[in-house]
Order: sequence, then C-alpha cells, then structure tokens
Amino acid sequence: MKAPWSLMVVLALGAPAGPAWSAEGPPAEKSVAARLDRAAEAGQRREQQAEALKICEEIVASAQAEPKDKVAAFTLMADVYRRQEKFGDAVAALDRMLKATAGDAALEQKAYLLQGDILHQAKKYTEAAARLRELIARHPDSKPGVAEARVKIAQALLSINQKPLLTEAYDEAAKAADLDPLNDKLVADALYSMVEAAWRADDMAKAAPALARLVDAKYLGKRDSWQQVDLRSRHGQCLRRLKEFDEARAYYAAVEKIETEPRQAAYWGVQVAETLAEEGRDDEALKAYERVFVAHPDVTDLWYGAQRKIAEIHLKKGRFEEALKAARICLEAARDEAAVAENIRTIADPLEAYGYPACPEREKAFEEARRRAGDDAKSMRFRAFTYIYTGKPKEALRCFMEAFARAGGDEFQAMGQDMVLIGARAVRGNPAGLEAFFQFVNYGPAGPDGKPGTADDLADPFAPLLK
Repeated sequence: MKAPWSLMVVLALGAPAGPAWSAEGPPAEKSVAARLDRAAEAGQRREQQAEALKICEEIVASAQAEPKDKVAAFTLMADVYRRQEKFGDAVAALDRMLKATAGDAALEQKAYLLQGDILHQAKKYTEAAARLRELIARHPDSKPGVAEARVKIAQALLSINQKPLLTEAYDEAAKAADLDPLNDKLVADALYSMVEAAWRADDMAKAAPALARLVDAKYLGKRDSWQQVDLRSRHGQCLRRLKEFDEARAYYAAVEKIETEPRQAAYWGVQVAETLAEEGRDDEALKAYERVFVAHPDVTDLWYGAQRKIAEIHLKKGRFEEALKAARICLEAARDEAAVAENIRTIADPLEAYGYPACPEREKAFEEARRRAGDDAKSMRFRAFTYIYTGKPKEALRCFMEAFARAGGDEFQAMGQDMVLIGARAVRGNPAGLEAFFQFVNYGPAGPDGKPGTADDLADPFAPLLK
C-alpha cells in the first residue's frame, strides 16, 4: 500500500524525530496525519488550494502536532504557493519551518536547497545563488549538501547567461564533482554544467575533459535521452574543433558499434567520413561515405547527403566523369524543385553520356535489404530508394508506384509526391511538365469531372516511362 503523503514528506526531508509510538498511535497523531493527507490532496486542485493552506496553518499552530507533522505542513505550504507561482510566500513558508525546527542541520540544508530551486523557478537567479551560498557558509563540512549547493549555484549562474560568470559557473560545478564523487547523478549534473559553461565560452580545451567524462555510460545514463545524443555529438565536435581528428574518428566508430537506433548509427558513420574530409584525406573520405550505404543499407535518410559529398569530392579532385555520375544520382533523388531545375539545366545533357557509377558492394547490400523488407507502402518506398541510389530509375519508379498504390491515410500525399518528384523525374531526366503527372495522380484517367469518356479525360503519363 502506498505510504500517505505526510510520511513520504518526512522521509524525504528528514524531519526531527518525535517520540516512539505503538503501532496503533495516539488519536491526535492519526488525526493530524489524516488532515495532512487531505491537505496534500486538496493542494493538487487549484480550487481547493485555499483549504490546503488553511489546514497546514492549523497544523503548524497546533500543540498536538509533532515536529515531523509541522515540517510536512510547512513543506506542503511551500509546494502549494509554488504551484500558485507565489514564490516569495513559498520561500517564507520554508523560513518559518527553519525557525520552528532550529538546530536540525540536515533539515536546514534540504530547506536551503529547496529555496534555491524555488528562487530559480522564479527567475531570481542571483538570489538563488546567494541562498545556496548561505548553506555552504553554515555547513562547510557537509560534503553532499555543499556539493549539491554548488551544482545549483552553477545552474543559476548559467541561467543568468552572462559571459563573465561562465568561468565561475564552471569552477563551482567542478568543485561539486570533486566533493561527492560517488554520487553519479550529482557528478553527471556537475559535468553537464561544466560542459555548458565551457561551450558557451567557446573554450573547447575546458569542455573536452568534461565531455570525455560525461559520455561515460554511468554518467550519460543520468541525462535525458535527447541530451545523451546531443552530448555524444558535442564530444565529437569538440575533438574536431581541437583538430584531434584521430580521436574523434575513434570515438564515432565506437559509438556507431554500440548504437541501437539504426538512423543514429548511420549518422555516426557519416561523422567518420566528415572528419576525413575535414582533414583533406579525400580518397579515404570517399570510402567512408560509400560505407554509409553498405554498412547501413536499411536507412535512407542520410543517403542524399553522403552521395552529394561523394560528388563534391570527385569534383574537387578534377574527376569530372565520376563527379557527374555521382551527381546524377543526387539530382534524381532530390525533392527541391528549384535546385533540381537549376542543376539539371547545367549538367543534364552530358549526364547521358556517362551513365551511372558501378557500386557492386552497394548493390549486394541493397539486394539483401530488399529481401528483408516487407510488402507495405513504406517497404516499397524503401525499395525505390535502393534503386535510385544504384542508378536504376525505372525500377525505382515501379516501386514508387507500388508504394502509392498501397498507401493509406496520411501516407497518400508523401507517396504521391515521391512517385512524381523523384520517380517520374528521374526517368525523364528533367522536371519540366510534371504538372501532368500530378493531375493524373489527383484525378485519375477520368479527369477532374470524374466521368470517363468526356473531354477532360487524362492520358496516363507514367506508362510511356516504363517501356
């Protein structure tokens, strides 16, 4: 059975111990406990919060209430005021609690920490830091309490977001991590503040060691999932900005191996290629970009960017035939009409003389991936992209048409656009006249009036492309 709210508050805050009672307990205590539970319930509802505050005031004024009950009442009052965004009243309620329980060092520290949180929520960051410094001054030998206070001071200084305070924020967080090294959650919070301070100051030399520690599994696991991806990415970026490319590549390769989300794993593979390109190691970069297709044949999202990089590197090296062949795939995979039209006018005619690049490893990987794929609309769309990225636009168009035929609900629009903007355009070699394809997709052979055999009937523009 879940413990009543009042008991959970006492366990959390560490209220002064009262006399030991029998299992039955005196009637007065039962009454106070029941009223605290009622106050906690009322405090959750805006229309009943006045009742909650009234009950708490009666308890703190009662001679029958034990110290732990008064602590629970004061804490609940602070919580209700905080919900009402009456932050000054919330802080004052905790001040009253401290006055009523003078001499309890543990409770005082927890109250100061809570007041720091309330002031931070009120965006009174300077006052929050000052209150937390009071805790440090009053309890300098309490390492856990001082460590948590220093983390919160760092967070307050970061919220002020003034460059002169970034060094102070970094130093406060660093001290916190050293004070309580066995508290993984606190160390993770401290390291995150150190990273934020150094990153904002554009000091990669200070950010690097903090990031190296923070991406360790025992600390990284204490952050939200979206932050974990961001921090891993930042670690690699930091090493690259420090020109430590070998270390960055080793890191990307390591996280690619352990990554369980397919798209993210492919992203780390792209980063390996980018570090090689940044160093000017073009031939190695080409192999790394090609590996994105071979090692991750089930993920289409990053293929366009990788293919474009392949074309750019060939162009940079003066390998125009290879560049044009690679660029042709990019043009046929693009969905941006303006970019397609601009580029197709420049290189469409010479492209026919070059054909497509030979990609035997890619072909083999895609063939296996197609066998594994299902039969629904998304699976057919996936197959279409495998043909686009191996220079087989007709096969791709057939798959795009199958994807559209199997689409349902919200899929129709995206599948139809892919069928025309990518599939049909790739086979035709240019984007001109695609309006006829869209009309046919929207109205079918019967045309806008929906009646076959009338003047607005439409010819199938797809059929000639598949011959």
